[in-house]
Amino acid sequence: MAKAVKARKAVKARKTVKASKAVKTHKRGLDGRSEEHGGRISHKHGNTRVDTLRKTYGDHFAAGRRGDMHLATLLKETGSASLHEYLRHHHKR
Repeated sequence: MAKAVKARKAVKARKTVKASKAVKTHKRGLDGRSEEHGGRISHKHGNTRVDTLRKTYGDHFAAGRRGDMHLATLLKETGSASLHEYLRHHHKR
């Protein structure tokens, strides 16, 4: 009986370790995306302000544009489909 109890405790300990490894914190990805617990990638919303993005990408991000401009407006004016595309074509580091 003692072996059975030890075996159950060992299995429970392995499950606990696996469960603790499965829960990931948000990892910062490209272009301000983050990995959620399910592995899904979330994107910046169109209502994100340029001045907020400047905190991430530097003061030179969207130079000549107002800080209160929304990301959706910036993308529309530049003809970019996404923040990633804008960064590749317009943002020089």
